[in-house]
Amino acid sequence: MRDRDAAGGPAPGALGAGAGGAELDRLLASVRRRRLLQAERTRAVGGDVAASRRRLESLGESLGEATAARSERPAPALHARSQTHAPGVVLEVLEVGPGVRILRVARPPDFSFRAGQAVKLGLPGIATRRTYSIASAPHEPHLEFCIELVPGGRLSSLLFRIAPGAQLELAPKPKGSFALQSGKRAHLLVATVTGIAPLRSLLRAALAERPASGAADAYWILHGASHADELPYAAELAELAARDPRVVYLPTVSRPGASRNQGWRGRTGRVEAHVLASVKALAAESAGLTQADIAVYACGHPEMVRNVQDALTPLGYSVSAEDFA
Repeated sequence: MRDRDAAGGPAPGALGAGAGGAELDRLLASVRRRRLLQAERTRAVGGDVAASRRRLESLGESLGEATAARSERPAPALHARSQTHAPGVVLEVLEVGPGVRILRVARPPDFSFRAGQAVKLGLPGIATRRTYSIASAPHEPHLEFCIELVPGGRLSSLLFRIAPGAQLELAPKPKGSFALQSGKRAHLLVATVTGIAPLRSLLRAALAERPASGAADAYWILHGASHADELPYAAELAELAARDPRVVYLPTVSRPGASRNQGWRGRTGRVEAHVLASVKALAAESAGLTQADIAVYACGHPEMVRNVQDALTPLGYSVSAEDFA
């Protein structure tokens, strides 16, 4: 599995760029507006996600990530449909942008995994195998994988050409120990591009296990890429944040001036530049939280992962990491 920030490694000093008081105030104001709108939506009879999104935009809350990802449809529940296909058959190919695809795959009936794990994938007749994180949750009847096109990649270039009905080969046993830390009251999930895959699995599993009415956990997602069309699940995560008070989604692009980012109204800069302000805002929003109550997860570009570790570990935060080298 592999992930990258097309703009390259972080600039020196980039980690402190988003940690100022103004950025903290903006984050807190943004989250509090979301909380008010979620309460309004709960009271409104017949309210829906689309209406919530319109109200967010009317207040100046940016959902540029959702409009930029309009080619990516929210993931519906497939239920029994996936069971009517042979294991490993590609059910659907979702185009996120020119360099990112989501593959929805029929799940073998005896295939079990833990949220956050990965599995080796291949194609019949092709010797090359690569490990990809599973983006779906263990309770779901299908499997999902985020595929990033690697220039010169022997397998990713082939996976980009497959269509529904194609057969994938999956290793029988997934691997990995990337998991939500127990005993934490808040979770900050930091990803670049397809590094969101295992974090989505962790998030969906946690939300399914802990109904909103009975849990006070907080899940903040920082998701970065060079371009908005490299943010898989952006629309889904924005809609989830609009309806679930536990979730905050904060996407950012590092090349706001690029033509592919025309119309982007969200955050800008490398994702790690927003980490310090985000943990401070998370603690401020959830009264009484200390560093010991907050778990941080970094997944994606190796340099981003190292920078997040270097910035937060000395401050007392527990950081779980998985890089896509």
